Amino acid sequence: IQPVVDTILGPVGIIVFVAGIVGIIVDVAIRWRRSTDAVRLQYRWLFLGLTALVSAVSGDPAEPHLVCDEPEYDFGPIRNTQDVTHTFVLQNAGDAPLIITRVRPTCGCTTVNFAATNLAPGRTAGLQVKFDVRDRHGSQHKAIYLESNDPLEPRYKLELKGSVVNDVEVLPPIVHFGLISASSGWVEQQIAVEFTPPPIARVTGPERIGYVRLH
Repeated sequence: IQPVVDTILGPVGIIVFVAGIVGIIVDVAIRWRRSTDAVRLQYRWLFLGLTALVSAVSGDPAEPHLVCDEPEYDFGPIRNTQDVTHTFVLQNAGDAPLIITRVRPTCGCTTVNFAATNLAPGRTAGLQVKFDVRDRHGSQHKAIYLESNDPLEPRYKLELKGSVVNDVEVLPPIVHFGLISASSGWVEQQIAVEFTPPPIARVTGPERIGYVRLH
């Protein structure tokens, strides 16, 4: 009965309708005290019917609800020569159509592919994500926000996290020699070259000042 009443009356009409029903119930209660047993029986059935009708009209309205089976995806350690790809499965767990108005990654290195902006109750859709990890290293954490007509959570958060490992890493990446003069002679600094197992290179240089040769 709720959808029929919503369609015919609208929000304002429902309020007026419920107020009228309440007024009838109050009037019946007053007449109850002045009536005979037979009339009271009729009023009892009328009261039960009105109570059921008010409960149906004032019930919770249909609402959409966005959920994801895995809102946080941990891609673990990955080399910086690869891309992270993942598909988040979204579902409308509510009882009204879900409309996704915006999908916004927080970083330009993350791209999304999502065409299903309108989900019927119970339906699912996949949101494809690609994270470009080139020139990145260490711990990574990226977020994607979905804006929808979900009244409980209009801004839904999806997350990517993990760590990026470089094949070759020089520590420190920048060497500072400070203030030196031509009369200072040779100035030495030590650096560490680390390789991700299994080893893919060895140092044979330097090839020229400021560079090393890797094989």
